[in-house]
Formats: sequence, C-alpha cells, structure tokens
Amino acid sequence: AARPAEAPPAPARGPELPPLVVGFCDNAERWNTRASIIGLVALFVIEGLFGQPFFTMVGVEIGKGLGFESASRAAASAAAQRVGEACTTPATAARLACTPSRPSAAAAL
Repeated sequence: AARPAEAPPAPARGPELPPLVVGFCDNAERWNTRASIIGLVALFVIEGLFGQPFFTMVGVEIGKGLGFESASRAAASAAAQRVGEACTTPATAARLACTPSRPSAAAAL
C-alpha cells in the first residue's frame, strides 16, 4: 500500500509586510494600481455580458462626435474657399467634405 505524502514543513517565519496606513503613504500607488485593474476587468466583464459598450448602457451616444465638428468643418471650408484652396485635391475634398454641387477649382480648369 502506498503511503500518503507528508505535508511540507511550515516556514520558520512569515512574510514581513509593512503596517497598513490610510491616506498618503508609500504603497498608495500599489493600491491605486490594484483598484484600476479590478475596475478595468469589471468593465470588460460588463461589456462582455451585455454585448454593448459601457457608455451606451449609461446613455452616452458614441460614434457621433462631440457636436463641434460640423461647425469647424463649415468654417474651414468657408476659409479655404476665400483663399482659393477648396476642393482642389481629393485629400482636401475629403477633409472639407466638398459636395458635387459646389464646383471645385480643379473642375474649372
């Protein structure tokens, strides 16, 4: 018959940990890191369970920008037209969202 394995001996002394301090202390960065990793993992679990982004679940519309893009694009387009640079190249036309109803300088040539 086989003899059961014996448990290893207990260590002679335990780990030497500094006492827990509340507030600003030397190991605050370690606790902040642990809390952030727990929050990040929780975010991944929540998004995985519900199948949609967290911000969508709390009512923030994502993917539509912040709302100031169209105004700045219109201002940039008007400024570029004043200087005569509007819609001269495909890259500029794409950046300024030129429409076919507005003739470009390249089309006039």
